[in-house]
Amino acid sequence: MKKNIIICFALLFLLTACNSYDVNGTSPVRYASSVQIITLDSTKRPFSKSIEVIQTKDDLHGRAYHKIALLSHEAWPNDENMVINALIWKAKSLGADGVILLPRSSNGYEFNPFAHSGVKFNYEAQAIVFEQSNPTP
Repeated sequence: MKKNIIICFALLFLLTACNSYDVNGTSPVRYASSVQIITLDSTKRPFSKSIEVIQTKDDLHGRAYHKIALLSHEAWPNDENMVINALIWKAKSLGADGVILLPRSSNGYEFNPFAHSGVKFNYEAQAIVFEQSNPTP
């Protein structure tokens, strides 16, 4: 009896995990809903399935681009990977061709006697689209 219950829970877990997996990556990642956005371009673009992640402006190699949004999120250092994934996902949802990750900045020490205390950081990025160069005949 106990073995049957364990098997049922395992199957239920597997079915739930398989149904929640998004093959195209269009489902929001953790923290995506709390990313703050300053929209700089009102053009509606489809979700980008692929995006170029740029860590410094030197990585652009002189390519012309247009900023479409500024993205930011405040978080603890141990959440850095999830926050960066959220910034990238949010840029994809805006239809960006690329995202420029800016250096994190410290918001100072935050003391909370009833919760987490420590230094919080502000993570920022710029969502961009590359400008198409028109070849001259």
